Amino acid sequence: MLEKALEHYDDSRGIGGVTASNLRLLRNKIAAAGCEDILFNVEDETDDADSKERMTRILLNMLNRFRGLNSSDIPLALLLEKPLMKAGVFEAFKERVKADLGFDWGRDAAQAAAFYLRDVLEIAKQFVPAMDVDSLHSRLSHPETFKVSVSDSLIPELQEYTASKPSDYRLLFLIDEISQYVGSNKEILLNYQSIVEQVGEKCETRCGS
Repeated sequence: MLEKALEHYDDSRGIGGVTASNLRLLRNKIAAAGCEDILFNVEDETDDADSKERMTRILLNMLNRFRGLNSSDIPLALLLEKPLMKAGVFEAFKERVKADLGFDWGRDAAQAAAFYLRDVLEIAKQFVPAMDVDSLHSRLSHPETFKVSVSDSLIPELQEYTASKPSDYRLLFLIDEISQYVGSNKEILLNYQSIVEQVGEKCETRCGS
């Protein structure tokens, strides 16, 4: 769009107070800024859990998918996969799970963890020796005890992800069908409003939807 505009703008006079130089500056700024987006249809990513933090869980799942973690089991993603990724051994872990247990972790992570959790954790410990297998087994065996909220889950994950990015970095959640999804459900609406407000405030406008 900017390239087409530049073809028709006369830098000496400008149009509407905007010169070709202005447009080139804008184009360069946009190109230099690290802007990423997470696009999804909210209807395709919903779950049947209660509405109070449903949008929080959906956005956290989408952030996890964007980061290369699984997008259906939040405790598994944050307690097991993320530490492996931070240690730089997540891909090696997935290869070992495939070799030892016959599961494609990218496709069958939840199933592998459901049936072979102890084996999965023992494999993980080979790559991260400091991992507390017993504690993780207890927490992952009872995912209902892992509480998800805007302030304690989504915001810290967004802050951590954007902390290493340049100051002009922006992460955009592009949510299709959000109006129809929220509809007249007040709990989902309040959850979504809380997300928009807190993300804008605590992530310093570096993330948005």
